[in-house]
Amino acid sequence: MSLKDQLHNSAKNCKLIEQELKTMNEINQDLKDQLCTEKMEKCSILKQLNLVRSEREDSKRELLLVSMNAVAAISGNYTELAKRQKIMEKVESKLEKTEVNLSKMFPAPITYSAVSTNYRQMCSVRSVIDYMKVAAPNQSDLEDLGRKVMKNLSPSNPSFFSLSPKNTFLLRNKLHLTDGNLKEMKRFLKSVLDVDFLASRGDVDKFRKNLRIPEKYDFYTDIIEKEAGNGRKTMIPSARVIIRDIQEYLSARLTDLDRTNKLVFDENTGGDIVVTLCGDKGSDETKLCLSLQNVSYGNSPDNLILLGYYEGADNDKELKLKANRVFDQWNQMTTVTYTAKNGSLITRLLRKQVCGDLKFLSCLLGHQGQSSSSPCHICTMSWSQHGSGMRKLEDCDFSQCISYRTLRSIEKDAENGDNSIKKHSTPLCLVEPIEFLIPTVHIIMGIYTTYFEAYILGEANRMDLKNLKNSNISTNDSKSSLRDQKKHLRKISKIEKEIELQVATLSSSLDDAYAVSAALMTLIENPKKHLKQPMKLQGAAELPAQALSAISKK
Repeated sequence: MSLKDQLHNSAKNCKLIEQELKTMNEINQDLKDQLCTEKMEKCSILKQLNLVRSEREDSKRELLLVSMNAVAAISGNYTELAKRQKIMEKVESKLEKTEVNLSKMFPAPITYSAVSTNYRQMCSVRSVIDYMKVAAPNQSDLEDLGRKVMKNLSPSNPSFFSLSPKNTFLLRNKLHLTDGNLKEMKRFLKSVLDVDFLASRGDVDKFRKNLRIPEKYDFYTDIIEKEAGNGRKTMIPSARVIIRDIQEYLSARLTDLDRTNKLVFDENTGGDIVVTLCGDKGSDETKLCLSLQNVSYGNSPDNLILLGYYEGADNDKELKLKANRVFDQWNQMTTVTYTAKNGSLITRLLRKQVCGDLKFLSCLLGHQGQSSSSPCHICTMSWSQHGSGMRKLEDCDFSQCISYRTLRSIEKDAENGDNSIKKHSTPLCLVEPIEFLIPTVHIIMGIYTTYFEAYILGEANRMDLKNLKNSNISTNDSKSSLRDQKKHLRKISKIEKEIELQVATLSSSLDDAYAVSAALMTLIENPKKHLKQPMKLQGAAELPAQALSAISKK
């Protein structure tokens, strides 16, 4: 290598060394800045500490001067001097505690905001709890301090942590509390938590009186026929409730929802008010309700408005007789007007739907029911649901265009009773059949019952037969579904009855043969006693023995 190349390499190495030196200088400078910052912080802390100490020394000097002046003023009073000495010791002790508390001072708490993230909110809560733990180091003091803070958090609003009269009324009804029980609960909560969470009984009674339920409903007494436990039919009184004005009740409900920012308009409702008429028979009573869909949880039972109630079936005859006023009001509603929270009146279109089981929906449309030739309440397609011609999924043509029912087509079909519509019937509910909804739980239960239940129970029966101990029953030819097993059970039950009848006939014949044999033996032994004209019976002596031998063999 030439000298020139060596010089060139040396120059490169020098440059690299210069760059490393420059980097080390920068790192050194950063460390110096950091050290300087730490020194400044240390100086700041020392200054604060010196300031506290200087204040303590000043206080000591002032107290010493005060004590000296007091001693000079009352030099002969030894008792006063001792008091001053004690005061000075107490002040010094307080100053030392103040210094210790200053040294243990916490940083400023994290700012809480209702719109911040849950993590930042919890950080702020924990910092406040840490401050409270300094004042109350043990758990019992901390719990008592928390109750006191909660009680005095909003002195201007004593009911800050109390339930409203409405919520107290709902709690009382859900727990079935009497006035005495409510009073006892208030006293107990007050003694344990030191906070009265329940509204006063007077406010609750005032809220109950303001509900004015009798003004919103009409109450009737019907006389119905009911069968007693002994099978005897008697006439008994029964209550019937009908709403007076659906429009007024719905308007008040919408006003409350808008005032509390709970009225919802989304892609499903658009700008309309969507209401659903629901009906069902549970136990012996039929209930009609209205469900509002412009809320966050439309399926909640708290969202229902009672429209009618009576004891009886949910067929078209009783619905028309006992709840006709409900359907008249429902059919007349097209819009609804409510008061917005700014005081203005808002009118919106009503989009109506109906929800219930298939029997209830068919009754409202005048349909003959699901056992008819056109069982669907939405379309006019015909198919068989029973017997050998029952239509199965494999036989269905899902590409076939179907004809949907409409209110106009139902009115036309009712003239002659076509498409399984009752002749001369009129729909109780003037809503297009396409808006008639089936509850999802009914759909799931129907699919399970139709396509799964029979096979699951059939397989369970097969498994039970296999698990039977000392069983001689063969499961190889057992039917796969419950329906086939029931059919097979009916067949073998019929054979069993025929065999039982044959056995009963043979048993009766056997008894008759024994009776005849016994009578014949009696006659042979003493024919004079039992026969009016005794005569010799040819071969009769051998006959009873042969008969008894044959019977015993059988």
